[in-house]
Amino acid sequence: MDPRKIIGRLVLVCAYAVSVNSVAQEDLLTQTQDESSDQLPNALTPEQDRQQQIQKRLFAELDVLIPGDFAPDSPQKKGVEKAVAAFRQGDMPEANRQFEKLAQADPSFPPVGLLQAGLVFAAGNSTQGFQILEDAALKNPDYPGIYFAFARLAIGQKRYTDALALLDKAVLKMKLKPLSERNEVHFKSRYYDAMVDIMMRQKKYDLARTNLEKLENVSPDANKVPITKAELDFLDGNYDSSFARLKAFNEKNPESNLPEIVMAKWFQNTGKVDEAGVWIIKAAESYPDNPMVQFQYATYAINKDAFTEANAAIEIIESKLGETPQTVLLKGQMAFAGQTYELAEAHYKKLIELQPNSFDAANMYALSLIESAAEDKRKLAAQIAQRNLQALPDNQIAQAAFGWVLWRLGEKEQARTFLTRAAGSPQLAPEIAFFLATIMHESGSSQQAKLVLEPAINAKGLFLYRNAATKLMQEIDEKTSGSLPDPNK
Repeated sequence: MDPRKIIGRLVLVCAYAVSVNSVAQEDLLTQTQDESSDQLPNALTPEQDRQQQIQKRLFAELDVLIPGDFAPDSPQKKGVEKAVAAFRQGDMPEANRQFEKLAQADPSFPPVGLLQAGLVFAAGNSTQGFQILEDAALKNPDYPGIYFAFARLAIGQKRYTDALALLDKAVLKMKLKPLSERNEVHFKSRYYDAMVDIMMRQKKYDLARTNLEKLENVSPDANKVPITKAELDFLDGNYDSSFARLKAFNEKNPESNLPEIVMAKWFQNTGKVDEAGVWIIKAAESYPDNPMVQFQYATYAINKDAFTEANAAIEIIESKLGETPQTVLLKGQMAFAGQTYELAEAHYKKLIELQPNSFDAANMYALSLIESAAEDKRKLAAQIAQRNLQALPDNQIAQAAFGWVLWRLGEKEQARTFLTRAAGSPQLAPEIAFFLATIMHESGSSQQAKLVLEPAINAKGLFLYRNAATKLMQEIDEKTSGSLPDPNK
């Protein structure tokens, strides 16, 4: 995991899928690559909207697992709605009863265990979901959908060889007995959908196109088709065509991701950060009242140290949604980076109240407290940093933060021990580089400190100690050049 995420740097993010427990895309039995959902992070979503999104997430999972479409007022549709309602109330036996009724009325209906596993995965409990899916496989070894579900999990975990083997097994199961036209279309769609994802992830774009054509023939209305065509255009450098496809899709599907945001994500994923920023800015200008867009723009602006612009975006978000954990985090980062540590302390304290189990919030609260002149706050910083380290003893950032707190408290030898451990990674986070450079400079190794500090200052993105590091570099330059400090400064 990138240590800069943990130390509190909020990277450029695009919020695509939301669930009751912030389920990762890899924890679903159905989609693994989907640009069609334009939803806010949980923390940015009012409770009523959040509940609606959870409802949609559960129905979307079942929609993929159950072949065909249900008529709006059909008994099947009502049965699924009753099952979801029972599941959301914690009554799994009743949910299963509703599924069993549907299975009795339709012999080709999916196994109850598969649907139960889908709901549990969608609700965020991947461990229990996997156990239920395993049990469903034992009871229904010939149902192809079981193996499509396992294949999806393998794709999410980047086990592509396993995924291909599972897809082959699903195809074999499809040949065991005649399938209804509905089920045949359903299973073929799931097969080609998964193959497109695997080929795209493996960067085998010709094979991705081949499978995409087959998916379009079987299921011409599949969302995967226009989205993947847009992505392939993007990868070919045909950005205008890519954007046009995304825009057309968004016009037909208003809840889908905004085309500018998808373009920004794709540029970000291909390492073209500046181009990603251009599209984030375009989105912010095109949708000035959209909280999701403004959240992403605020994050981008903070990564560029453009705090005035970030504050303006945060004001828009809070005017729509009120103060949220996400906006509190952003404000805390800006305060910390600006060396207004008392203000940062207040923001991170509030964030801990909103998210008591947040490692990031606790870590940044400790790093804010240690900058205080109040002895009780400094002692509290040590306690918090130590608790974080005890919870994650092998975590590079927990080691660095505790080491830095100890150094500021004057416990130099202990501090060196933890900071040395944290420095063991070949990818050194700028914040850790700042800690090490400070120790080197204060220990008389200013030239070495300069070598460590310079790349940190020049690093792109948000560097929480950039101002402090710049001042430290000025001190080092004055010391190593033999020049005297400017009396006017």
